Amino acid sequence: MDRILMGWIEAWDSKAKVVVSKGKVTDRSEKVVDRTAKVADKTCKEKDSAKRRG
Repeated sequence: MDRILMGWIEAWDSKAKVVVSKGKVTDRSEKVVDRTAKVADKTCKEKDSAKRRG
């Protein structure tokens, strides 16, 4: 799951860079990347706490 998510973030990141290079970057794309990073961070924290409990 983590590998798929990371791959998706990397793919999205490269897409965002393409948008930037075209000079059409939007706040919306940055917010999506930020939100995705927060979700990934939360997932990692949940796994850590699950490991401690288990």
